[in-house]
Amino acid sequence: MSCEALFFTAPWCDPCHQAAPIFSEVTRELGLDASIVDADLTPNLADRFGVESLPTVVVVCDGEVRDSLTGTRPKADLRSFLRNSVRAVSPTGTTGVAD
Repeated sequence: MSCEALFFTAPWCDPCHQAAPIFSEVTRELGLDASIVDADLTPNLADRFGVESLPTVVVVCDGEVRDSLTGTRPKADLRSFLRNSVRAVSPTGTTGVAD
């Protein structure tokens, strides 16, 4: 199973500027593939993943949306969300995501 976390942002989004470094740090800590996506430059991608407000984190596993989270969150909450989202799709509970 291959999972990736996408962080949808835009240059005009102040909360996004605050949340992006936290997203990058947490995904790096967890060893999770991650991308920061400018929703203004890729509106079709944002539409495809159902992004309606910013910032939004979308967890995609094997090409399918597994979970999403909108708004800014404390680091611990984001870490828990990402761990739980990836584990939920793994039948064995082994995801490769660091604890």
